[in-house]
Amino acid sequence: INAEYMGIIYQRIMYRKLSIFCLTLFAVPFLAFLALYFVNQPSKGTVHLSTMQGKADILYESSYGVPYISGTSNLSVYYALGYAHAADRLYNLRFKRALAYGRVSEMFGYRSVSLDKFMRSLQMESVIDQELGMLTDDAKKILESYSDGINAYIQQATVLPMEFMILGLSLIHIYEPTRPLYISYAVFCLKKKN
Repeated sequence: INAEYMGIIYQRIMYRKLSIFCLTLFAVPFLAFLALYFVNQPSKGTVHLSTMQGKADILYESSYGVPYISGTSNLSVYYALGYAHAADRLYNLRFKRALAYGRVSEMFGYRSVSLDKFMRSLQMESVIDQELGMLTDDAKKILESYSDGINAYIQQATVLPMEFMILGLSLIHIYEPTRPLYISYAVFCLKKKN
């Protein structure tokens, strides 16, 4: 066996190893992404919820995963809406919470510190306390029902959305009724800034 023939064999072995490495490097994360994506998608069917305010159903019948919500009372529908939002948009809720509290840099690092400084300079706590004082009792009950629905999903969630795994985030432990107000005010302030 001559040296030239050995060189060709060595090249073929190296090409195969490189091909396997590249395939592993790109295919495995892509397949993991697809698996996590489809695991977290709502399946067709109905989720039955029982609350203190009544019963509610979330029906997923379209191939797009659009939830249809019905309930025996308005508060049970808001509970189901919170549950559906958490099931479909848990990462979005987590991000907006971090944005509202000026804690985005905990998720994305030092590059977002200036955004955190701006959001903290808005002093949202005092504004939200004023807003809460102006809300009617019915509006407060709606916020509580919505937050209870989010918390119900968080307590029973077994698989985190892929964004949580990629960024190494933890779940929101308790979603308080004032958080939607913080988020709305934060989004309003950012739109006003731009």
